[in-house]
Amino acid sequence: MENARPVIFHRKDCSKCKRALYYLQTRSVAHDAVEVQEGTDSLEQLKKATQQSSTPAFVFEEDHIHDFDVAELALFLRKHHLDPAAPR
Repeated sequence: MENARPVIFHRKDCSKCKRALYYLQTRSVAHDAVEVQEGTDSLEQLKKATQQSSTPAFVFEEDHIHDFDVAELALFLRKHHLDPAAPR
């Protein structure tokens, strides 16, 4: 899944997803959010992008992480220079 903006796949009742979404919001990280629901195209999009069905999943260009915590997300954002609040 190649996209100009990173995409976070999340589930409504996922606590890791809620923390990740909050982190992205507080850091002003530009992203698109896709809520994953069983039996919908969103689940197929997630599987196509990551070969996984676990959330949260964060996809940027050809790289992704899934089932991560905020510390892992922060590292991924720094690696791809996506966090405008991170020191350079």
